[in-house]
Amino acid sequence: MAQYYYTIAALPYLSLESPPPLSLEEFRSLCRDTLTETDWEILQQSSLFGEEQCENELLSQWHRWEQSFRSELARLRAAKLGIDSDSIPRIVPESGRVLELARAALMESSPAEAELLILKGFWEVLEELEVNHFFDLEKLLVYYLKLQILHLRAQRNREEGAKNFTSMYHRIREQRENPILERWSTQ
Repeated sequence: MAQYYYTIAALPYLSLESPPPLSLEEFRSLCRDTLTETDWEILQQSSLFGEEQCENELLSQWHRWEQSFRSELARLRAAKLGIDSDSIPRIVPESGRVLELARAALMESSPAEAELLILKGFWEVLEELEVNHFFDLEKLLVYYLKLQILHLRAQRNREEGAKNFTSMYHRIREQRENPILERWSTQ
């Protein structure tokens, strides 16, 4: 198992409360020069949302947890909407935190607050997976996934949300004011 002392020591500290200190491209560029070919392939294919089974056990654990969370959230949303939640496949939770986080996110009145709660939950799970990994590939994988979370969070901002809301509001108003548009949009 390769150790990446220089690479990991050169990385800036990540905090969920701060903007991303480097781009995903900058991170991959730094890693490209120092990782073995096999580890580089694993890192390139790692994503917050991906396949349950991968070559790397830490990534497999992460994806099982994340898919379990999405499954529980979908089942809770379906039940809230009066849809049969049994039609949604249940992925056995990796921990009790899955259901707890899904329920808490669904109870949030603000979508932005729900998303922040979910990202915090993701961050905490990644920190647990990071335990006992100091200078290995798994440490880099967790770092990369956390960096992806920071970039997701940075994409969500008040100005963009207001712009999207205004755009959708005007589209709905146009449909209501013009019955021909409304008829076409429902077909």
